[in-house]
Order: sequence, then C-alpha cells, then structure tokens
Amino acid sequence: MKNDSLLEKFVKKDYNNELEKVLEKKTYEENVKSILLSILYKIETGYKDVEVVKPDTTTKDEYINNFISVIYNQCNKIKIIRMNETNTKIAPNHT
Repeated sequence: MKNDSLLEKFVKKDYNNELEKVLEKKTYEENVKSILLSILYKIETGYKDVEVVKPDTTTKDEYINNFISVIYNQCNKIKIIRMNETNTKIAPNHT
C-alpha cells in the first residue's frame, strides 16, 4: 500500500490528455469541450473534499474514468442550454 502511494506521486495519470483525445474524436462545439475540460479540472482539484464528506464513495480515479467513458461511449451530441433563453425545454428522454 505504501509503495502504491509513493508510485502514484511519481506516475500521475494525465486525465486531461485522455479527455482531450476523446474530445478530438467528437464533433462538439469548442465551448462544450472547454466546459468538459473545466469540469474535469474541478473534479480533480475538489475530489478530496468529496471523499472527506462521503468516505464510502468511489475513488477519484474510478469517478474520472467513468466520466470520460460516459462522454466517449454515450454522448454523441452535447448541447448547452442557457436557462434565460425562451427555448429552455429539454426533449423527453434526454439529459
């Protein structure tokens, strides 16, 4: 266990590059790609707080891998909806 944490300090997985590779394959708008990268950054920097509040949650690595996997496998299109616009209804069966 101690060797794993020591190794982690030297070999950090670069999720940012991994997400960028996934986003290169997608035809999202640039603002969507930017928002997804921003979300990833916030997950990476703030996940320690989640683990303190909710210790029985998944690990940060599992959570981020799931986040990237969902984008890669299940999100063919992402549309940003601004709530102050008149057309703010989301079609049924869409999130």
